[in-house]
Amino acid sequence: MARLLLLFYFFISLPQFSTKKSIPDEPELVYIKGGTFQMGQLRTKNDGEEYSSSDQPVHSVTVFDFYIRKHVITMAQFKGFVDDQNYKTDAEKEGMSTIYFSDASRIGKDVNWRHDEDGIARPLSDYNYPVIHVSYNDAIAYCQWLNKKTEKKYRLPTEAEWEYAARGGIKEINHGWGNEGTLVKDENKAVEDTLMKEPLSKKGGWNGAYNSFGYLLQIGKQKPNGFGLYDMTNNVWQWCFDWYEPYTSYYAQHNPMGASMGTERVYRGGNKSVSKRRSNLPNFCANNLGFRVASSSQ
Repeated sequence: MARLLLLFYFFISLPQFSTKKSIPDEPELVYIKGGTFQMGQLRTKNDGEEYSSSDQPVHSVTVFDFYIRKHVITMAQFKGFVDDQNYKTDAEKEGMSTIYFSDASRIGKDVNWRHDEDGIARPLSDYNYPVIHVSYNDAIAYCQWLNKKTEKKYRLPTEAEWEYAARGGIKEINHGWGNEGTLVKDENKAVEDTLMKEPLSKKGGWNGAYNSFGYLLQIGKQKPNGFGLYDMTNNVWQWCFDWYEPYTSYYAQHNPMGASMGTERVYRGGNKSVSKRRSNLPNFCANNLGFRVASSSQ
C-alpha cells in the first residue's frame, strides 16, 4: 500500500504538459471599438496631397468592434508558418516577384519572402522586418494555419476596418501617424537621424512613391497612431480581405466586406495616406506588399 501511495505521488508531481501545440510569436492584437466614419480621401488634388479617383467619393461607413494586429506580420512569424507546413508561396511557385524601384519595376527572378526590397536574401538576424513578396493567397493560408494552431479566428481585415483603424480615432486625418508630428519615434533619435540622412534611392530600391524613406522599415520604427497601431501607413502595403470595387459602385454602409466577387484584391498602407487604395490579382507578389491580421473576437 505504501509503495502504491509513493507511485501515486510520484506521478502527480511530474510536470504537466499541454497537448495543445504552441506557435511561434502569436500576433498581438489591439481591440478597436467600432463606429461610423467618413471613408475615402478627405482632401482634393488642390490641397497638395496625392489624389486618386479610386479614393472617391467620400462616404459614411459603420464598422463593428474588431481586433487588429499592432504590427504587420514579420518574416520571423511567417517563417514559423512556412517551416511548420513546408509551405511554398506563390513567388516560390512562379519563381519570381515584382521589384519596384524609382518609377519603374522589374521581375526579380527567384525572389521570395526570404528576400528584402532589392531582392537580396535577408539574414535571420533581420527577420523583424515585415514579410514582403507574399500574395493574398499566402496571407490567407497563413491565417488558416494560425487558426488551426490557436483555435481562434484570425483573418485579413476588411478594407473598411483597415481604414478605420488607420485613422486612429481621428475622423479628419490624412496620415497614419496623425496630421502633424515627426514620423519616427522621438525617443529613437539615432534611428531618426540615420533615416533622414539616407537618400530616397538607398541601394537603388524604393523611392518616395512607396514611402517617405525610399526603403522598408523594421516594425515599430514609426510613431504609433491613436489606437497604438504601428506602420498602418508609409511602410509596407497590406492585403485586405475585399475584392476591389469602385466606391461609385454599390457599397454597404454597415460593416462592409466588399464585392461578392471580382478579379483583384485590395491592399492598403504603403502610401502616406490612410485612404489610398491599390489592388492586384490574388497571386500577385511584390517587394512592397505584406499583410497584418485581424479578428472579430478573441
